[in-house]
Amino acid sequence: MAQRYIRPFFRSTCIAIFFLGSTVEAGLYEGACFAKEASTSHLLIRTEEGILIRPEEKRRCYAITRSESGEDCQEVIPCQWNLVDEGIGTIELAAEEEGTLIPLMEPIHLDDIPYATQALATKGYTLNPHVDKAIWNSLLPYFLPESHPAKEALDKIFTVKERVTLNEKSLKKAGFKIVQKGQWSKMIVAGHRYLDGYLVKLYTDDEPDTIDWAKCKDRVKGAKSASVCISKNNWNHLFKVPQKWIYPLPAEPSPPHDMKRKNFILVVEDMRLIPEEANKTRWASKEISKEQLKALYWLLKLEGLRDCVYPFNLPFSVDGRIALIDTEFHHEWPVPFGKMTKFLTGNAQKFWAELLESGGSAQ
Repeated sequence: MAQRYIRPFFRSTCIAIFFLGSTVEAGLYEGACFAKEASTSHLLIRTEEGILIRPEEKRRCYAITRSESGEDCQEVIPCQWNLVDEGIGTIELAAEEEGTLIPLMEPIHLDDIPYATQALATKGYTLNPHVDKAIWNSLLPYFLPESHPAKEALDKIFTVKERVTLNEKSLKKAGFKIVQKGQWSKMIVAGHRYLDGYLVKLYTDDEPDTIDWAKCKDRVKGAKSASVCISKNNWNHLFKVPQKWIYPLPAEPSPPHDMKRKNFILVVEDMRLIPEEANKTRWASKEISKEQLKALYWLLKLEGLRDCVYPFNLPFSVDGRIALIDTEFHHEWPVPFGKMTKFLTGNAQKFWAELLESGGSAQ
């Protein structure tokens, strides 16, 4: 007898579930699969406050099956979605057929699907006609939630008659104070009097060679991954990572046709950093401990944070912790650890060299 199942959901996989007699869309939010009826916008599989919810009625659906020869095929089977508790924090989705629960999916660990509730919280955003629908949907899990305290202020700042992100001059006219502009990335970091506790990172429309949505998405994903790594290794007393969200800009007003429209900006927590020169001095001082250096080595190695080997991307906060503010390049190896050496001095520089030579085992 063929074994019925739906393949495990990986980050790059999108599994479609097709229901007979109705039009549905299917998608994947970082591990949480859902099917949505176009006519009712009803989520057939979703996460709300950490709980998976399923419809009550039975439906006939296509399921992926595997024959005895190992080949995959599609077969129509009657099923009802049921949730089977496989242990604390673990849910398995199953189909009921002839009185038997047949697993359709590997167990979902709720801790592994942090973006499912985020997807529901951002359903109020309207698709920008200047953005490809597939790109828009891929970014939904990272959008600033409708209930976020900065959302109303951002709407007020950007819902105006003149294009705010046209250039640096238009940003300043809208009330932004530019804190920094990346020498290579050209990304602008700016604050606004309406955004207490938050900053924005963005590219202006006069920057021609930047794909804003990809850059923003990479930075959010890198920040989330690094934050999880820090917590798992009990390094929260040493490091912190700003929470980051994507804010979709209004479709209008549009920039001139000879400029490259930017459709998204980043909203980030203000890490309350010490001044740049003070940060350079701190990294070159005797205050840098072996504990900090060893944890930093392993954090960069585990997360592939290849651009976090410079003090300007590892600034100290006023609370004494190191802030990882640039997480665009993550899970990219090898990490050029040696570039950090020249910014250290004395025993710190010596210990860093020992870490590199020993592969992180130096004491």
